[in-house]
Amino acid sequence: MVKAFVGAGGKTTLIRQEAKKYLEQGCKVFVTTSTHMYIEENTLLTDNADQIINELEEKHYVMAGIADGIKMRALSGETYEKVCAFADVVLVEADGSKHMPLKFPNHSEPVIYDNVDEIIVVYGLHALGKRAWEVVHRLYLSKKFYPLKDDTLITEEHMEKIVMKGYVEPLQKKYPDKEIYVQPNLYLGNLKLGCVIMASGMSRRFGKNKLLEEFHGKTLIQRVVDITGGDLFVKRLVVTRNVQVKELCEKQHVDVVFHDFPNRNDTVRLGVGAMQDMDGCIFCPCDQPLLKKESLMRMAAIFSAQRSGIVRLSFGGRQGAPILFGKEYFQELSCLPEKAGGSILVKKYPDKLLLAEAFDELELWDIDTCQDWEMLNNLVINNRKDKKEGELMCLQ
Repeated sequence: MVKAFVGAGGKTTLIRQEAKKYLEQGCKVFVTTSTHMYIEENTLLTDNADQIINELEEKHYVMAGIADGIKMRALSGETYEKVCAFADVVLVEADGSKHMPLKFPNHSEPVIYDNVDEIIVVYGLHALGKRAWEVVHRLYLSKKFYPLKDDTLITEEHMEKIVMKGYVEPLQKKYPDKEIYVQPNLYLGNLKLGCVIMASGMSRRFGKNKLLEEFHGKTLIQRVVDITGGDLFVKRLVVTRNVQVKELCEKQHVDVVFHDFPNRNDTVRLGVGAMQDMDGCIFCPCDQPLLKKESLMRMAAIFSAQRSGIVRLSFGGRQGAPILFGKEYFQELSCLPEKAGGSILVKKYPDKLLLAEAFDELELWDIDTCQDWEMLNNLVINNRKDKKEGELMCLQ
């Protein structure tokens, strides 16, 4: 498997995350560049294939390139091919962006090797609400395809157009045999976001603890633990009444508040009580198995533009969960009426509400009953059958 990472807004960070994932699966991982890439600790600076392969054999991981100042440049073609033949997974940084979250490439970019299987187009959601000249690398090139003034405030529509016109459409045309994915990324700077995973429900209508039931290979609780992991949240907490959920989360080093309080407002109170040093907190349900990490990132990006208010996930105007609250609401969240949830504050402060559009309407589908489970399962199966060849996809 050879993956090339192009675009802007966090390619190197994503490569690190991918490398870690594959290493945990026991793969031999080779990281390199087809252009230039910053040198990291323990980078092997050589064009000697045997030396690189020996490192890969010993450690199951190697980042390698040819020294070029504070960066490394691409290996020779012969060395690259030899190491690829030995590695299980090859991750190639194939583009540069001057640390900007958006980019419009020139005619010679990105540099895609012939053996690449997947091309990952990365862009930074933290461009949202910023002036175009601040966040778009080679803005002058984008104006040929999509009119943007220097002081235009970037919206999600702008980001989508830049990614599609700058990368996806040209890449699909040039490399029709390669899979192309789009991966939004997010840099929050000093903004501190917390996440409370709401896992206290009793699943009465489902008939058993639905959080421990598998949906397409993963339990519901595992799915939400997975999508809330990584660097997006400074602090993450599971609030639950279930011993098995508690033990599962603790085994994965996820903090847990274990309690026996009966109501939803208790879960919110216990969660927000641990988030007092955060700038905002997202309250994430466990019964929406198709919720995407990218949608959580989109919510965080919208919140980061003003660092206050309420952000709620929606699709086509239909509002749902999760909901992100700024710290100015923490006091009220800690003393909600009995059995009430955070949505009561959404109704109280409608002028403070911003909606974040989910990537897929099925993300908002929650499972309360076995019938819900079957319906959603069938929709997922049918959607997979109906997926068109070459359709633009987001990484799971």
